[in-house]
Amino acid sequence: MSKSTGEREMELLLKSEGIEFETEVRFHPVRRWRFDFVVKKRVAIEVEGGLFTQGRHTRGKGYIGDMQKYNAAMIGGWRILRYGTAQINNNVIIDILSCWHNLLRRDLTADRTFLSKKEIKQNAEETMEIERRLRKLGCEEVYGMRF
Repeated sequence: MSKSTGEREMELLLKSEGIEFETEVRFHPVRRWRFDFVVKKRVAIEVEGGLFTQGRHTRGKGYIGDMQKYNAAMIGGWRILRYGTAQINNNVIIDILSCWHNLLRRDLTADRTFLSKKEIKQNAEETMEIERRLRKLGCEEVYGMRF
């Protein structure tokens, strides 16, 4: 299947920021659903095309199909970030880093008793690196929490 303009732009953006990703990742054990992009920590990225041209994602049947897909993914433990082509910019990177930051903070607080000292140290170091990258992009907080 050929890539859309939005998918090509997303690929270039992720590569330019050094974010490793996979494309067209099948995530469901039975259905043939795929994510456009998957980055680490079970974060999926969907590029929604045809938003202003009555494309599949905005018509009834396609819209309902997308809701079923995203609900199944959430139940399966995925975090999903969705963008239209016009939204593909550095805010995508901020969203990805913010998502990773929140997951790491959750691990450090909620799961601390299950993490080894080495894992706690690795999470803290990764959190600090993410905060550094976010600051570089002009972001000083994640989900209302300043760092």
